[in-house]
Amino acid sequence: MPLNRLKQVPLPQNMDEKVLRAISEYLVPKKYTKNDIIIREKPLEMMIFIVEGCVIIEKTDFPSTLKRRAGEVYGEKLLSWPAWTSFPTLPIATESVRTDDDVEALVLMVTDMQEIGWKLRRYFSSMKITRLTDMSGRF
Repeated sequence: MPLNRLKQVPLPQNMDEKVLRAISEYLVPKKYTKNDIIIREKPLEMMIFIVEGCVIIEKTDFPSTLKRRAGEVYGEKLLSWPAWTSFPTLPIATESVRTDDDVEALVLMVTDMQEIGWKLRRYFSSMKITRLTDMSGRF
């Protein structure tokens, strides 16, 4: 099931099945309660696939908020991170993410993506992709 959901995230078209399978093996189910802060504006520590519930994405210097619901994702820039940087430079979360209600999510930690990147470094270094932003969001 995580692999099927991962295949629905807007990814570079040349991301191969081997990488997607490796990523799906690291996805961990987590539950959060209303108003939990999942991600803060700082180096990005995780990527979340929202299975149930809704999260609010807030920028401290921007007055409006965005919502992501079940079937959406935040932190997808971790998927392209091994291709556009050298470790240990981490991508930055430009927003904070908090729960609007109870949330169930699949979580990929940055340390797991780093391990995947090292294992499959040859693949990532040959990719010609641009950095992903967190604004697409659907999986």
